[in-house]
Amino acid sequence: WITTLAYMAQLYFDFSGYSDMAIGLAGMFGIKFPNNFNSPYKTRSIIDFWQRWHMTLSRYIGLLLYNPVALAITRSRVRRGLKVSRKALAQPATFVSMIAFPTFFAMGIAGVWHGAGMQFLVFGLLHASYLTINHAWRTWGPQHKSGDKPASLVTLLWQVALTQLVVLVAFVFFRADSVDTAVSILASMTGGATAPIGPIGEHAGDLARLAIAFAIIWLVPNTIEVMGDAAPVLEPLAHKGPAWLRWRPSAAWGILTALLLGYCMLNFTNSTEFLYFQF
Repeated sequence: WITTLAYMAQLYFDFSGYSDMAIGLAGMFGIKFPNNFNSPYKTRSIIDFWQRWHMTLSRYIGLLLYNPVALAITRSRVRRGLKVSRKALAQPATFVSMIAFPTFFAMGIAGVWHGAGMQFLVFGLLHASYLTINHAWRTWGPQHKSGDKPASLVTLLWQVALTQLVVLVAFVFFRADSVDTAVSILASMTGGATAPIGPIGEHAGDLARLAIAFAIIWLVPNTIEVMGDAAPVLEPLAHKGPAWLRWRPSAAWGILTALLLGYCMLNFTNSTEFLYFQF
């Protein structure tokens, strides 16, 4: 669990920083890139997750893979006189043809895009399953009236935890060298295999670092929120973060930026390759 959670946190910070660097470097040459990362680990559903994780890839998947297949199926149904309205999705056969099939097609290709191994295909198909279940829940699950009270804190925490748990399971396949290795890791995480763990005290430092990492992930505003109006967005931000944390050309921010730059320069020799660089 410690290793898997650590990889999940590393991938988050790695990809978030990589996206910020790409946007900043492009801006230095007068090129404006869209946002690509918007706190995906804070999401309450897998649909929302993919709207905030690798946002440019998600747009590509939607525009060039999902939409053409869904449109072709819709036109075929219209020619045959079958219903294609939102209400028609309540019929299982319609849901499978118009939602599930395009989703599995698009996410399967997206998984293979990351690598040629079967583990990447499983990664994509797992997310296709998650998305299909999420859409099915929205179609057949309990519907909340618009006048209902907002979800309780317990409900919000449960939704975030469940979303990140299924994402973590998929990341095991994403990181593993093979499907068999991924299955073995998941088995050990669920008690299906045994391995020497040692006293919990031996992992106290790792657990503390993990706690700090996920506290930053879940509680601290992201780069988009901090940069506020300066953020390169395709649409207005719904929330720009606390005013006192928002970047502005001030002495305090100048000092903080200089300190961060100095810290980075002191750690140049400790640099590691970006995880996403291989993709």
